[in-house]
Amino acid sequence: MIIEKFVRVIFGLKQNFLIVLQHVLNLNQKIIQTNFLLYQNNKIKKKMELLNAQFVLKMFLTKKNKQVVLIRFIKNAQIIGLNNKNNARYAKHYRLYDLQTQ
Repeated sequence: MIIEKFVRVIFGLKQNFLIVLQHVLNLNQKIIQTNFLLYQNNKIKKKMELLNAQFVLKMFLTKKNKQVVLIRFIKNAQIIGLNNKNNARYAKHYRLYDLQTQ
């Protein structure tokens, strides 16, 4: 009788431990997934920053075909997933830049 209860308690503890372990593993998996998403978002941001820098550089280097560079930049931005509001803002900004330099 006492041994039976002891075995039940041990078995119950083991099951509880397995449940806790499963929760810990699930949490760990969620943390890994979140970190991966953050890493991917960071990569996209860095790519956009690089594109912006390259675009600004092209704007200063090429004076004749600014419009072509601008269109190419907006197409690249749309491919990467920059929203249209930002595209419009960049276009407006660089059109102003065009007017100032003429």
